[in-house]
Amino acid sequence: MIAHTNAFIKLREQTQATLNFSILMCSAVPFYKENLDIEKRFPGKITFPVPDYFKGTSKLNDLLEFIKTYKENLSKYVLLSNFSFFEAYVEDAIKEIFKFHSGAEKMILRAKRLSKESFNIKDKNIIANKRKLQDALDKKKTLKYRTSTRLLKGLSYKFPCDLMSAYGILQLEKVSKNFKSFHITDLLNFALNLDLTNNEIKMFHDIRNIRNDIAHGNQVSLSIEQTMIYNNFLRDLSVKIDSHIVNHFFIIEEFI
Repeated sequence: MIAHTNAFIKLREQTQATLNFSILMCSAVPFYKENLDIEKRFPGKITFPVPDYFKGTSKLNDLLEFIKTYKENLSKYVLLSNFSFFEAYVEDAIKEIFKFHSGAEKMILRAKRLSKESFNIKDKNIIANKRKLQDALDKKKTLKYRTSTRLLKGLSYKFPCDLMSAYGILQLEKVSKNFKSFHITDLLNFALNLDLTNNEIKMFHDIRNIRNDIAHGNQVSLSIEQTMIYNNFLRDLSVKIDSHIVNHFFIIEEFI
């Protein structure tokens, strides 16, 4: 049994690398700052290593100035990175669904074929109960409607909402070719039938808006603590998405 999408494995590696870098920065900068303070009070007391790639470009006062904003900048860059990784994960996971089923075109053809199976039914029981539902709704007949519907469902009859599944796959393929982050919650809710809470939807779009503000150079106040909360949310959401995809969409249907 498949445990995870390949997209999820890549996402996990990417976000762990970002976390490792954050830990390094949050460990190195305080240590460096302490030594810079000593150097400022006692010039020549500390011997500093030559920076990789940026040899001789930073003076003592410059470095002390950089340190003042490192937490805020690190928070922004981590959020930018991990949101982009998450966005790419959803896009890649959807493409992986298509690949698992030998392409979107085959999925669409299969959905159309399965839908049309109810067009030429000869089973008298199905025909009779179907006819009871082919009328203007009369609330007095609710019990009869429920009985006929239950019987038809038990006989795997395709209702109108089932007949539109091929179009849903077609639209999902189109969106996947021009994927945008604002598509994500609708895709999860309606294309993949993943139940998202109102809080999850709000939190996702709050993070997306912050990402957009950062990317467009707008003023954003963001702490490392808040960034970690957002990162944990995206991590938990990716786990929820991946479990749903593996359990409900990675199922061989070549023989139905």
